[in-house]
Amino acid sequence: MGRPKLVMEITRFYRWFLVLLLCFDCRGCLEVERAALLQIKDSMTSPQESAFSNWYGKECCEWEGIECDPTQIRIHKIFFHYWRDRLKPWYPNVTLFAQFEELQELELPGNHIGGFLSLHAFSQLKWLQRLDLRDNSIQNGSNLCWGRSPLYFLDLSGNKLQGNVPDCLGVNLFQLQHLDLSNNQFNGPFPALLISNLTKIESLILSSNELQGTISLCIFANLSKLNELDISFNHLEVQTEVESSSCSPSFSLNSLFLGDCNLKKVSPWLLHNITSELWLGGNNLTGPFPWKFQNFSSKLTILDISDNFLHGTLPRDINLNFPQLRHLDLSNNSFNGNLPPFVGNQLQMLRLSDNQFQGEIPHSMTSNMSCLLYLRLSGNHLTGDLFPRNSSLPKLRRLYLDRNQFSGTFPYVLSKSMEFEIVDIQDNDLSGELSSYLPVLPKLKYLLLGGNQFKGQIPRQLCQMRDLHILDLSRNSLSGEIPDCVDNVTSWTWVDSSYPRYFVSDSWNSIEIFINGILVSFEMMISAFPGIDVSSNRLTGRIPIQMTRLRSIIFLNMSSNLLTGQIPSSLANLAELESLDLSHNNLSGAVPPELTDLGFLEVFNVSFNNLSGMIPMGKQFDTFTNDCYLGNPDLCGLPLSNKCDGNAKTPPVYSDAKKSDTSYILCCFGMYFLLVLVF
Repeated sequence: MGRPKLVMEITRFYRWFLVLLLCFDCRGCLEVERAALLQIKDSMTSPQESAFSNWYGKECCEWEGIECDPTQIRIHKIFFHYWRDRLKPWYPNVTLFAQFEELQELELPGNHIGGFLSLHAFSQLKWLQRLDLRDNSIQNGSNLCWGRSPLYFLDLSGNKLQGNVPDCLGVNLFQLQHLDLSNNQFNGPFPALLISNLTKIESLILSSNELQGTISLCIFANLSKLNELDISFNHLEVQTEVESSSCSPSFSLNSLFLGDCNLKKVSPWLLHNITSELWLGGNNLTGPFPWKFQNFSSKLTILDISDNFLHGTLPRDINLNFPQLRHLDLSNNSFNGNLPPFVGNQLQMLRLSDNQFQGEIPHSMTSNMSCLLYLRLSGNHLTGDLFPRNSSLPKLRRLYLDRNQFSGTFPYVLSKSMEFEIVDIQDNDLSGELSSYLPVLPKLKYLLLGGNQFKGQIPRQLCQMRDLHILDLSRNSLSGEIPDCVDNVTSWTWVDSSYPRYFVSDSWNSIEIFINGILVSFEMMISAFPGIDVSSNRLTGRIPIQMTRLRSIIFLNMSSNLLTGQIPSSLANLAELESLDLSHNNLSGAVPPELTDLGFLEVFNVSFNNLSGMIPMGKQFDTFTNDCYLGNPDLCGLPLSNKCDGNAKTPPVYSDAKKSDTSYILCCFGMYFLLVLVF
C-alpha cells in the first residue's frame, strides 16, 4: 500500500527538480501560470475594490490570494474569499485553473459562482486536495461529478444545489475526510450509498437541506473515523437506538447535531459515546430530564436540548453528571421547581429561559461560577433580588433576566465588571432611583430596562457609555428632562460607514423590545438597528437639540410623556431614522416640513398633541394615514379631512378627534413589522 505513494512522491520530486533546472536563472512564477491568473482576474467581473490590490509585476507568488511552493515557482494555493460583488453570477472556466498543475488548495467562497465552464478539467488537477466553494450560487448537483480526485476536503455549503445528493461523491471522492453540503436545497431520500462509500470520512455535515425519510444512526456504524456528524434541520426522523447486536458502531463521535430530527427518545449510548458536543434542540422529547443516572459522569462540554417538551424538576446534582459542561441550553421546555445549584468553574454559557422555574437565584450560581460569560433566565417565574451584594461573576458579559418577577433595585453586582455588553432586565418589578444605582459600563451595547418601576431622572451616566446601540427605558416612572449629553454616545452620532456597528448575533444573542405594547424580536445583526425608547414615562421639558445630532439611530420613541415645546426641524438631520413616535405628549406648533427629507422614514406618529398648521406633503409623508395625526384639532390638510384655509393659520376645528387604539397600532406598526422582517 505504501509503494504507490512513494512512487508518486519520487515522481513529484523529479518534476520539481526539472523545473528548478529550467528556471535556475529565472525569478517569479511560471509565465503560463501568471497568464492564467490574469485571465481568471479578467473573467471575475465586478470584483470588490480591495481585490487584486497588489497584482502587478511578474512575482505572482507574492500576489494577494496566491501561495506557491517553497521554490516560489509553482502555485500551490489560490484563495479568493468574498472578492466579488453580488451583481451577476460568475462562471469560472476550469481549464484556466487546470494550468496550475501543482495546485493543492482552491478556495473561492462567497464569489457568487453560478456554475463552471469546462467542468471536466477538474479531473486534470491531480494534486488538488482542498476545494472550498461555500456561499456561492451553484445549482446543478451534477456539476459535482467530474471524475476521481484526491480531494480530502470539500465544502459546498450555502449554495443552491438541488435534487438528490449525487452518489458520485462517494464513488469518485473516496478519499474525502471532510464533506459539507449544508444549507442547500437537496431533497429526496437520505444518501445511504454515499455514506457507505466514504470510509475515511471524519466530518460529515448535511444540515439545513430537505432530505426525507426515517433513518437510524446504525447507517453510520462502519465509519470508524467519523467524529463529527450534523444532519440537523431536514425532514428526517432519526432513531438513536444502536445497542442491538446488529448495530455496533465503530466510532466515538466528538460532535453530534440532531436538531429538528423528530427525535422521540434519546439512547443512553449517546452520553457514553459523544465526547464533546450533543445538540438535540427542536425535537419531540418528552418526560423529565432524560438522564438521571447514579455514578455517571459524562464527558460532554456542550449539551443543547432546547425547544422540546421536557418537564419536571432538574436533578440537584446535575453538575456531578456533567462536570465538564461549558455550554448548557435547556430553554423552551416546561421545567419547573427551583433552579439547581449549578456549581462549577467550567460553565461559560447557561440558558434556561422560557421554562417555569420559580424561587430565587441560588447563591452558588452567583458566587461559584467564575467562568460564566452568558446567563439567560428570561421568561420564568423567578423572584427575589436579582443578585445578592456579595455575588461575584467576574467574566459575565451578557445577562438576560427579563420577563420574571424580580424585585429590589438595579443589581449592584453589575458595577463589579466593566465588560458587560448586554443587560436585559425588562419586565420585572424593579424600582428605586435609577440614577443612584446605574454604574458606568463602558463596553455596554444594549441596556434594556423597560417595564419596571424605576423612578427619578434619566441617569447622566448613560452619556459615558459611548458604545450604546439600543437603550430601552420605556414603561417606567422616570421624570425630569432628557439629558442634554446624549450626543456624547459615539455609536449614535457616528456617520462614517467604517464604524464597527455590527455585532455577531444569533438566537443566543437575540433581544426582544416592546414598542408601544408590541413585542419585536431581533435575532441577527442587532447592532444594525440602534435606537432609543423612553416612551411611557413622565418626562417633561423640550426635546433637547442634542438629540438632533444622533445621526446613526434607526428608531426614536418618546411617546406617552409630558414633553412640551415644538418639534425641532433639525430632526431632519437624523438621516437614517426609520421610526419616529412623538405621540401622546404636549407638543405644539407645526409639523416641520423639513422632516420630509427623512428618506428612510417608514413609521411616523404625532397623534394626540397640540400641533397646528398644515401637514407636510410629499415623499413618504404622502403614505402616512389619518391615524398618525389624530388628537391635534388645529392640524389641517391631507390625510385629514380638515381643509386648510389660505394661510393655514386658522384651520377648521377637528371636532371628532377620539383616541383609537386599534388604528393607532395599525398606523405605527404595520410598516414597522415589514421593516423588522428585513432584519
